[in-house]
Amino acid sequence: MSGEQRLKRREDFRAVFKAGRRYGNRLVALYVLARGGGPSRIGYTTGRGIGKATVRNRLRRRLREIGRPWEERLGSGLDLVIVARAEAVEADFAGLRAGVAAVLDQAARRETPEGLRR
Repeated sequence: MSGEQRLKRREDFRAVFKAGRRYGNRLVALYVLARGGGPSRIGYTTGRGIGKATVRNRLRRRLREIGRPWEERLGSGLDLVIVARAEAVEADFAGLRAGVAAVLDQAARRETPEGLRR
């Protein structure tokens, strides 16, 4: 993922959390905010309640790898944040991939055609 396709700044994450639509399941939550222009960006986050730093970092790496194929299919003008939930720590890679795919598919059905594509 290129630098312009990654959410990095705290203000960007907060804007997506505050104004974005939320989709979720027991493993992950997805926030989607339509910005109106520019390349789509995606960010991944884990809360401190999930575990120590090594556990959170491993989970973020897994989420980034799972999200990699979706990054290529994103339309333009969207900010996405994928938030791991506590149950994601115990999930195997295939289960986590299915959970992420489920929320992305759910969002794809509801977002604009030029935004999140299936």
